[in-house]
Amino acid sequence: MKLGKHNVWLLMVILSVALGLGGCGGKAADTTKVYQVGLLSGVEVFDSTFAGFKAEMVKLGYTEDVDAGATQPSGQGMAISYDLQSAGGDSEKGRQIAEQFVADKVDVILSTTNHAALSARAAGAGTDVPAVFTFVIAPVQAGVVDDLRQPGGNITGVRNPLDVFVGKRIEFALQMVPNMKRLWVPYNPNYSTVTAVLTQLRRDGAALGVELVETPVDTPADVIAALDEYTQAEIDFDAIIIFPDMTVQIPDSWNAILSFAGEHNLPILANTPGQVEQGALFSYLSDNVATGEQAARLVHQILQGTVPADLPVETAEQFLTINLQTAQALGLDVPDAVLRQADTVIRESVIKLVENPWEAAQLNTTIARILLEEELGLPVEVVLFDSVAQWESIANGEAHVSLEVWPSGHIERAHEYIGDSLTEQKRIEHGGPLGPMGRIGWYIPAYLHRAHPELATWEGLQDPANVALFTTVETGNKRRFLSGDPAWVTIHEDIIKNLDLDFEVVYAGSETAEIAILEEAFDKQEAILYYFWTPHWAFVPYDMVRVTLPPYSEECYAKADTGGTDCDYPEEPLYKIFWSGFSDYAPRAYQFLKNFNYSNLDQIMMMAMMKLENKSIEEAARLWIAENESVWREWIP
Repeated sequence: MKLGKHNVWLLMVILSVALGLGGCGGKAADTTKVYQVGLLSGVEVFDSTFAGFKAEMVKLGYTEDVDAGATQPSGQGMAISYDLQSAGGDSEKGRQIAEQFVADKVDVILSTTNHAALSARAAGAGTDVPAVFTFVIAPVQAGVVDDLRQPGGNITGVRNPLDVFVGKRIEFALQMVPNMKRLWVPYNPNYSTVTAVLTQLRRDGAALGVELVETPVDTPADVIAALDEYTQAEIDFDAIIIFPDMTVQIPDSWNAILSFAGEHNLPILANTPGQVEQGALFSYLSDNVATGEQAARLVHQILQGTVPADLPVETAEQFLTINLQTAQALGLDVPDAVLRQADTVIRESVIKLVENPWEAAQLNTTIARILLEEELGLPVEVVLFDSVAQWESIANGEAHVSLEVWPSGHIERAHEYIGDSLTEQKRIEHGGPLGPMGRIGWYIPAYLHRAHPELATWEGLQDPANVALFTTVETGNKRRFLSGDPAWVTIHEDIIKNLDLDFEVVYAGSETAEIAILEEAFDKQEAILYYFWTPHWAFVPYDMVRVTLPPYSEECYAKADTGGTDCDYPEEPLYKIFWSGFSDYAPRAYQFLKNFNYSNLDQIMMMAMMKLENKSIEEAARLWIAENESVWREWIP
């Protein structure tokens, strides 16, 4: 790595630290309360709805609370916290989550999908916990509300009007594919949203002179089997429509349909913009983020005291997304009149990079974005996901790449989505090593270690005489163990329980919040035990001592699923993950990101620039790029 002269002094400090990183020992608005919002995700494909919701709540005067969220309240406006729980398409799990939200007495539940909305309504019946739904199709027929104008019960929301407007998909298709006579419709008749949409599609298809070739399916295997039959026989349809049905949209089904359509030169009428980005011809439906923003305005009214039953159900706006690249590949001319109606026109493949909520990951993404855009000339979109939610989003192709996965926190996910070896590929491809070696651990300040050297071992932390050192108001008689973002995958609570340590884990809410608490503790020379990791810039200004836990072993970590872990975290090579279709979707970007690789010191240098030289993430990334062309030039295919 090449260093500019202005950074030589910084390197001297960092080297002295880096060499030892792994081995140191319904109510009226109230500005005084913290509003609690339960976010119930029916399926992960709609989770960006919550991002739009949160952003709009900020505009409406709410600030996320540090104790449960990611940022410190500014002192102005109303504090709010969010608890996101995912049902993953499981109705029973959705019911349990909704009931827990009601038991927790949240101020409102915001849900996505029909089954999650039904769970929220049922759980809140007879209580004062209101609910707002999104992405519900035919809410009256589904039993979510009694009437669109007067919802009844304690629920209202934003409906997805696909059951009303599905015929518009055929109208748009006929303008782009004028010879379309027969449309293949795979669907699961047992899926809650299908009946209303299929009924309307049959009417509209008949009126527009398009015959439906219906194929009922129960599983993704049925979808694949149907495609196999068509591959061996004459294909008797001219296009494919994707229903609001997870059976045909989960990766196994969707990837098979996309591949089949490509092989046989067939246009796809998609159900999501993400499917259009992956190669479908167009989609016409509600936008996740815009729907979340719309729902925020309903939630705001409820928090101000309006009764949900008095708020009519709103209809989400529909957005037209067209993939012009796909149209050209199919030999189709998209009329100017249609293009003018489009909200988004995809003219080239957009690379979607995941950004996780910690600084090193943000630096990785920023460097990759800059070089992809400025050296390879490729468009890039950065999408925000936590380290757990990113797996399903990448498997679905909604995002394409995550550049920093910590192995020990994702053993089961790697097995589920990737497989058991680098050559085995299930729904996600292993992208190879990022370069840095990561190490999670427990730490105490060096000044505390000098006064109490016994605290650098787990046995010393068992000593009752040390209880008073770590107690806080919020932990009572227990000692505080400080962690960061509750969304991070950790095993602190298991280790504490299994080693019989009298500590309570307290989550700061984010990396920034944890650093702020550490800074205050170091300034005041207070006793503190905390979770931290390398590589990180904080080892430069703060002298930390690693606490010795029972040594890591594979046998110990094999007990993680049952909560039996009682050993230290391993040193682990960070790695990258790719959407399984990425190499075909964007071959140059794929090869570039496969080659993307640098060292612990590279990451530490950039993070130190940010903290010790007050550089932004963008500035630190660009400085590294300017001074290390010999490194990144080798990544470019």
